[in-house]
Amino acid sequence: MYFIGIDISKGTLDFVVIFANKVLIHYQSSNDKVGIESFIKHLRTEHPQLNFQNSLYCMEHTGIYNNHLLNYFHLKKANVWLEHPVNIKESIGMIRGKNDKVDAKRIASYAYKNRDEVRLWIPKRDVIQKLDRLTATRNRLIKVRKILQSPLTDSQDFIAKKDHDDAKKACQKRWIPLKRMYKTLKSSLKKLYKMILTSRSYLSL
Repeated sequence: MYFIGIDISKGTLDFVVIFANKVLIHYQSSNDKVGIESFIKHLRTEHPQLNFQNSLYCMEHTGIYNNHLLNYFHLKKANVWLEHPVNIKESIGMIRGKNDKVDAKRIASYAYKNRDEVRLWIPKRDVIQKLDRLTATRNRLIKVRKILQSPLTDSQDFIAKKDHDDAKKACQKRWIPLKRMYKTLKSSLKKLYKMILTSRSYLSL
């Protein structure tokens, strides 16, 4: 009966509640347990008929910024729709104006209009979540290693000799700590790879 769109950022959450395609509430809170509980308390005060069973919480997938909400709603056994941002954008089409309140309303409207196609969120197994985090960390380290691997000599045939020599001199004092950093990265990647293999072994259990 009630469709709640949530626009998520690192620091704040914007909630918009829709009933019969009409906006009932806009509420902004901090992106933490205290902020979420303040919104739920506000709902119970203003609309006591609204509860976790007769409402749907819809949000875009924003990576780790979703975590406080998902953990809280999972404990409350709430109905949660975690949707890919592209699907919401394509469904709405070309739009004008953009702010957190407007975005939350658009997400709530998306949930209302597509309620017959709702796909309720189910939390991943702990081992899957751990694999996701380890893989993301490994990918970031690989990018850093790739940057450090690129030798300064790559540019010597494409820029003036004087510019190349100046750049080389500027890097010479920093080369030793960079080499140490590179070795540390290699060691970290090996450890991460072992942790990933260990975690994968639990998937068949």
